[in-house]
This record gives sequence, C-alpha cells and structure tokens, in this order.
Amino acid sequence: MHNKRLKIARIKKSMTQLGLAEMVGVKEYDVTRWETGRATPERRIQEQIASILEVKRWEVFDS
Repeated sequence: MHNKRLKIARIKKSMTQLGLAEMVGVKEYDVTRWETGRATPERRIQEQIASILEVKRWEVFDS
C-alpha cells in the first residue's frame, strides 16, 4: 500500500525524508520505501515516527 498518510504527516511538519531518517536512525532510502509501500517499518520505529510527527501511530500506519 502506498503510505500517503506518512508522507503527508512528514510534510506537515516541514520535514525531509532525510531529516526523518536521521531522527529514527535509518537511511533516507528506508523512508522512501515506507512512503511508496515497498516496506513497512518495525512497530518500534512506527512508534518513534508517530511521536516525532506528533500523530497517533494508527493515523499513519495500518498495522
């Protein structure tokens, strides 16, 4: 699934893919894969991302 919600939440915080990647300790490539639906981050990383973007995990991720 294409995760538009993650991309929208990231952009609302004026954050780049690289910025988000650095904050959660992954490569920019990983964020690209999550936003295009080619991969899903581990639950622990989903929680980190939700906290950084100030959203609920379920608002951004399906699982």
